[in-house]
Amino acid sequence: MSILTGTDSSLYAHYVFKAFDVNSNGAISFRDLLVTLSTLLRGSIYEKLRWTFKLYDINGDGCITRAELAEIVVAIHELMGRRAHQVRATGRYGQQVCQDVRYTSV
Repeated sequence: MSILTGTDSSLYAHYVFKAFDVNSNGAISFRDLLVTLSTLLRGSIYEKLRWTFKLYDINGDGCITRAELAEIVVAIHELMGRRAHQVRATGRYGQQVCQDVRYTSV
């Protein structure tokens, strides 16, 4: 549980940790922290988008699948205290998220 009452930040924290772990060695070094913070605070739009892509590309294969997008969105909903696990159980949550993204990206 997070410091926000009734929310669960563990899943989202896991994904953010992986994105901060520049060397993919399971630890965030001081250098990793500085590089990532510098990218997010002072990087170009391209660098910020590349970092965001890394966050969403859960398995690191260079593509963001519908399942990966749905996992991140569920993690964000859980972070915000929404009952994403109930929506996920319906099996249609990822499809709805991707359909919404398709409409907004046109």
